[in-house]
Amino acid sequence: AQFAAAMVLPALKNALLPKPGQGPDRATMEAGYLTLHSYATMVNRQGDNNVTMKKLKGKFHFGKDIAYLYTAALLVETGMVLLDDSARRTSGVVTPAVALGNNLTKRILERMEVTLDIDLVEDK
Repeated sequence: AQFAAAMVLPALKNALLPKPGQGPDRATMEAGYLTLHSYATMVNRQGDNNVTMKKLKGKFHFGKDIAYLYTAALLVETGMVLLDDSARRTSGVVTPAVALGNNLTKRILERMEVTLDIDLVEDK
């Protein structure tokens, strides 16, 4: 079964995905964008009877095509955060969130055509 899958999967990939150089033209990439929406609830417990909740909504918007134009830029910004000594808080095997923290988000917002909006929806 593994041998058959190894034979079929490359053929499917080659049939379905564009070949090098067959991607979108520059104008299409410049016109592309990605908007991510998120919803969250923050809970603050201060003792057994004092619980407050805040509902938030967020929007992370990339103003250009994320699949082609911003891939390299995001990799470079990630590398720059990893090289920055002030960003190092731990060592060993860690998740991207631990390794990069808020530093990557800050760099992206400063250097790329990207916006991040977080709004309070409800306060209880």
